[in-house]
Amino acid sequence: GLVLGLGVSVALGVAFFKSTLKINLPSFFKVTGILLTIVSAGVLAAGIHEFQEIGWLPGQDAIWINLGSVLPEGSVLATVVAGLFNITATTTALQVIAWVAYVVVVLALFLRPAAAPVLSEQPAPTQQPAPL
Repeated sequence: GLVLGLGVSVALGVAFFKSTLKINLPSFFKVTGILLTIVSAGVLAAGIHEFQEIGWLPGQDAIWINLGSVLPEGSVLATVVAGLFNITATTTALQVIAWVAYVVVVLALFLRPAAAPVLSEQPAPTQQPAPL
């Protein structure tokens, strides 16, 4: 088992290394940044739910969303949606508002075009060696 596990891990490592040489890194990090933003919005919504449960935030009543036919409780799809978006049967309006506001603001900042660097007309100062 040890030799087989080591062999499989080495093969996966080599395959991963060779395939990463072909990945467009700016696109890769843009997609992972978007996914991380969505996951972190779900974490924010979960935190809001916890504060609502202990009474520190208002709005403990769940909004009425009938997702039972689309996302049956305990299914793989329901688990993935709950993990990524934190959408469950007990989702409150405050959670939805916070989730949407977070995603809109953070993605707008993350996806905005980078400003062009400002080039100076003056040449860079040359440094004189210090006298010994």
